[in-house]
Amino acid sequence: MLADARNDFDVRWGYLRKGDPATGLPAAPDLIRDELRTVQRDWEGLRKSTDVILASEQTVLSLHQVAATLAETIPQLQAEYEKVVENLLQSRAPAAQVVVAQRQALLAERILGSVNTVLAGDETAVQAADAFGRDASQFGRVLNGMLEGNATLRISQVEDRDARARLAEIAELFEFVSGSVDEILETSPELYQVREASGNIFNTSQTLLDETSVLANSLENLVKRRTVNTVGGYVLGLLALASIILIGLVMVRETNRQLRETAQKSERNQTAIMRLLDEIENLADGDL
Repeated sequence: MLADARNDFDVRWGYLRKGDPATGLPAAPDLIRDELRTVQRDWEGLRKSTDVILASEQTVLSLHQVAATLAETIPQLQAEYEKVVENLLQSRAPAAQVVVAQRQALLAERILGSVNTVLAGDETAVQAADAFGRDASQFGRVLNGMLEGNATLRISQVEDRDARARLAEIAELFEFVSGSVDEILETSPELYQVREASGNIFNTSQTLLDETSVLANSLENLVKRRTVNTVGGYVLGLLALASIILIGLVMVRETNRQLRETAQKSERNQTAIMRLLDEIENLADGDL
């Protein structure tokens, strides 16, 4: 739809500037060249921003698909880790192992929160992608440590059979998460450019709409110098341009609303997760 709006505007704007032999509409007169130049300048900027969004369409769609899969996978990781915690408690495993398992469940939630922030595409997207990479790497190291032991991380090997079986299932689920790291790191700057371009479209569209209104008024003032049919053709063309701009404006406004909601939700989740992680950290030195 955005591509159609861009192409329609380009065609109709070309008719106004150069005329349309098929309908007999002549090019707009030189008397309004200043108004034409103003619209042309902003249209070129808006078209560039539109091209950025359309060029990144497949990247954005692909990343949203990855995020959708992560949104399904990570809750499964958390559910499995909750069962690991139950197994460890039942087998009277060391308290430190239980704490590690609890932290892993929360770390998984934080990983998903980072992905949502990346999808929001704001100025923190690149940092969120880096955080995703670090947290995913840490999750993998700790998971491996629980299965095999890791002296550097001070994680002892889990001995309980049921807990180990669930950890093996978690390792299989986590393969997709770890495999998504590179894609998210590589695409986060591009998503930021898309968000920036959508902001430019939103702002420029409003200005362009005002400028086409000024141009329409200038054309109407020429009614005594041109035939009614010719001026009517100009005005109808400008009305069509205005409609196209409004379509694009509504689309971008809706996109920005969705991005803002995603960012706000992610921020609330991150705050809650950090608080819980701090509380669990304090348990590491005591009894559960």
